[in-house]
Amino acid sequence: MLLSNSLTIADEKEKKKKLAEKSKVILGMGNLLEGNFQFKNLRQQLIYAGYEIGPGEYLVRTILLAGILSGIIYLIMSSLLISAFSFFLGFVIRSFLLKRAIRIRNQLATQQLIQALGIMANSLRAGYSFLQVIKLISEESPKPLGKEFGKVIQNVNLGLSLEESFEQLKTSFNNPDLEMVLTSILIQRESGGDLSRLLESIQETMIGRMRVKDEVRTLTAQGRLSMWVIMFVPVGIALYLQVVNPDYFHLMFQHILGWVMIFMAISGVLLGWFIINKIVSIEV
Repeated sequence: MLLSNSLTIADEKEKKKKLAEKSKVILGMGNLLEGNFQFKNLRQQLIYAGYEIGPGEYLVRTILLAGILSGIIYLIMSSLLISAFSFFLGFVIRSFLLKRAIRIRNQLATQQLIQALGIMANSLRAGYSFLQVIKLISEESPKPLGKEFGKVIQNVNLGLSLEESFEQLKTSFNNPDLEMVLTSILIQRESGGDLSRLLESIQETMIGRMRVKDEVRTLTAQGRLSMWVIMFVPVGIALYLQVVNPDYFHLMFQHILGWVMIFMAISGVLLGWFIINKIVSIEV
């Protein structure tokens, strides 16, 4: 029994060692890319998403995942062209997931900010100083907002002004609500007045906007579902025909008319997705 446990622990250590070696290789390749190219926009996008990796490492991981996807598709369909297309599709999926992570993080930060504004207003009325309130939010709020407010306290302790610390906080999110709150706080601190009342007013405004957004999202749910149906049903049918009757589907790649039909199908799907996405995307 003891021997089996020791073997299990040894196997786990060996797996961890191999993973660490692979991570070092990926990190080294990422640093090589960052040393030769500038990825300012991608770096900022990764910060918005909360990813604690550099743009070079992100690109290396994306290439590896796209290559794995391309290899799997080639084993299933035995088509070099479709495999190459799936490699490109891997980059598209990765970009979609990055944008989705940014959107989810922003939504979570907005929800946490609404709660934090109420805590800040009540704490100021109770006699707390503003920096004590910020520290309280950093301790009470979960990630991502609590962590970023904790960085504000660290920057102030290191000698940065509150304005500079807030500017760094703004660069951590692509969130207009947070920018509005931070700008309002700075203006109120300079001009004077009841800051707790201002925070409560902003909180009520944000709650109203969230309510309207939820109503709009409910009303556009059918349109968004139609958008995904348009995207995935043709792809699903093509994969089904390839698996069930490959000879039948291969005729599409053996004649110029088949290529024209494939091009028109892809163009129609993308055009339908773009139009419906514009219709259901309503800014509040």
